Amino acid sequence: MFRLLTLLLTLSAVAYGEKNESLGYDSGRIAGGSTASIKNFPYQLSMRWKNNHYCGASLISSKWAVSAAHCTFNRRTSELTLLAGTSNRLFGGQLRNVFLAINHPRYKAKSIDNDISLLKVSRAFTLSSTVQAIALPYQEQRVSANAYAVVSGWGTTREGTESAPVILQQVSVPLVASDTCNSLYFGRITSGMLCAGYLSGGYDACQGDSGGPLVSNGILIGIVSWGNGCARRDFPGVYTRTAAYRDWIRANTGI
Repeated sequence: MFRLLTLLLTLSAVAYGEKNESLGYDSGRIAGGSTASIKNFPYQLSMRWKNNHYCGASLISSKWAVSAAHCTFNRRTSELTLLAGTSNRLFGGQLRNVFLAINHPRYKAKSIDNDISLLKVSRAFTLSSTVQAIALPYQEQRVSANAYAVVSGWGTTREGTESAPVILQQVSVPLVASDTCNSLYFGRITSGMLCAGYLSGGYDACQGDSGGPLVSNGILIGIVSWGNGCARRDFPGVYTRTAAYRDWIRANTGI
């Protein structure tokens, strides 16, 4: 089943992945990873919806963050906050209200294309050793298909589970050639997407990791977006390719 990688909290206070039954998309998380320190991922943010972790995001300046459009689409900005500077999603850090969310104007919920959004906080984060902006690629910057990248987040650690870790997780995954990934996903991969993961499975982003960072050589090359299940053989994770939207980011944020 295809997944979106958001994480919701039901009325019974049990965390579940958001599902769009009409499209067959399911949610995801970091699978096969290990505990991480925010000092090594100071750009990592927890996006909160109604005060609960919902998605990931990446800090790109003291006031701006980037995430996935499917995390913010049809959500009230007044119900969103961003938490920075802590490995523990339940304790510490700096919490800020989101007062502006900009979804890409060509975002398509059906195909999950152009899955990128920008968020501006009401008050700047205080930069420190645990709160730092991540570098962005230049427009259409390419990354070698055999390169490795690191994805991080607070998503669940095994497909089908309903509980998410409290401490930040991370995993290193290889990039997958676009042609290979497009074949595996039956032609669904667009120029605004990239793929990363082991074709043998076992390591991936998943439920609650949506909108979070995929980083290579200190550059935000991808945004956690979607995939078929989590860490499944022959179905690597699909990410928004940040370099395809660099000019759009600059036009809307000045960064």
